[in-house]
Amino acid sequence: MDVDAENPYNTFIIEEVQKDENGMASPSISSNGQVRQLTKEEGMALLEQEAQRYLKMSAQEFIDAWEQGQFDDHSDQPDVMYLAMLLPFVK
Repeated sequence: MDVDAENPYNTFIIEEVQKDENGMASPSISSNGQVRQLTKEEGMALLEQEAQRYLKMSAQEFIDAWEQGQFDDHSDQPDVMYLAMLLPFVK
């Protein structure tokens, strides 16, 4: 596997990206142990899925709020920390 020199952390166990009824990419996690690098689209789909799941907001809403410091008082909250760790997948 080639590692992106700019962002060596954007790998995730993933098998394929499926589209939902709205055409949004939705990652399909694999348990076969194969690891490959996520594309930015796949990273955004993952962040979208998890931001909706944990904070009931879109990925872009989370990114904007994070960059504006709206989570500074809650940065140690597990849901916020988890989503923040996904940000390198979309940058």
